[in-house]
Amino acid sequence: MKFNYSIWLLPNPKYEMVLNLLIKKATNYFSYSKFDAHCTLLGGINEPSAKLIELIESLTFKSKSISCDSIGLTLGKQPWKSFYVNIKMNPDIFRIQNYFSERILDVENFFFEPHISLVYGSLDEKDLRNWIKISNIPMKIIFNRIALVDTSNAVRNWTVLYKTNIGQN
Repeated sequence: MKFNYSIWLLPNPKYEMVLNLLIKKATNYFSYSKFDAHCTLLGGINEPSAKLIELIESLTFKSKSISCDSIGLTLGKQPWKSFYVNIKMNPDIFRIQNYFSERILDVENFFFEPHISLVYGSLDEKDLRNWIKISNIPMKIIFNRIALVDTSNAVRNWTVLYKTNIGQN
């Protein structure tokens, strides 16, 4: 059986609210499917969900939240990085991503660029640039949860299979 799971880092509810509002505005403006705010640690994983949940539960450094600075809004390669909040890499986010990467990926040198997408799709760059001008993003984002998500279907049908806290903040 072919799986397609992703492991997401989820923002603290305070930041989640702000980011989900931005996502809702962006997806409504561009008429694309809405999704929950997240930073994908790994995607396209072809492993059984039980194994991935066990791996998430085995995370031994779950005791603190991850605080990241946002760098700004960025236009990227469409459709999966069309328009996103760029997040500054720091040792905490690198360590948690690397934890999963080392245990799941078969390839070396996976390039991880932390970000939170605001819309997925093929979009007109002029529209995106105009929308950037009216968008406000938090300067800092705190992540305090990890989720396993079934991303095998269309964006509107993505399903969170498992979620756990990683910090107290």
